[in-house]
Amino acid sequence: PNLLANLHGDASYNTLKLPLMFCIVPHIEYLDDKTTIGYLSERMVHEYRWLLSQILFSPIDLFFTEESFDTQYYYARFALETPDFHNFISTFSSQILLFMKYIIENQELLIHDIETGEISDKVDMSKKARQYLQEHVSPNPQRASFLRKEFAKGTNEIFSRIWPSLSSISTIGNGGFASYTRELRTYLSEKVKIFHYGYIASEGIFA
Repeated sequence: PNLLANLHGDASYNTLKLPLMFCIVPHIEYLDDKTTIGYLSERMVHEYRWLLSQILFSPIDLFFTEESFDTQYYYARFALETPDFHNFISTFSSQILLFMKYIIENQELLIHDIETGEISDKVDMSKKARQYLQEHVSPNPQRASFLRKEFAKGTNEIFSRIWPSLSSISTIGNGGFASYTRELRTYLSEKVKIFHYGYIASEGIFA
């Protein structure tokens, strides 16, 4: 946890939930001899659970659960309720764009649930996951009112308006993903910087 304080130069940073990470729902399977199998990215996420607990604003236990649930709703619900939101982290810009479109298309449902502290019956979620999530939410009419007013103004720079602290996006967004990045930019103000990971292809990581 001190890594975050060292990077920021402020010990209070440890208690501030900053990035949003999505599109990976960690799930590791085991062989009879307890050898793990699955995607490397999922294994890496498990290895850094201690770090994720410091930077994710959404409940960490549900992030690692094997219960079935709508992950887009899960991330969108907590992201929208967090006004002091600073940056996105995702492998590809297309994933961030799809997430933003999900929020726009489901804004009424999400804002209603934030306002009332409920979880809509329309959300695909197991009973156990719903019960766990319900324990971590409460009515927030003030935030809901703000979101409703901002969405009513249209989608131009909408995510910079609902998250004034949003400053950066870390993702792969050039090459075949450039078109997604261009569309993504329409939802953001110019002050939001988009950082690309480097030169990456299926053949390997070059820089």
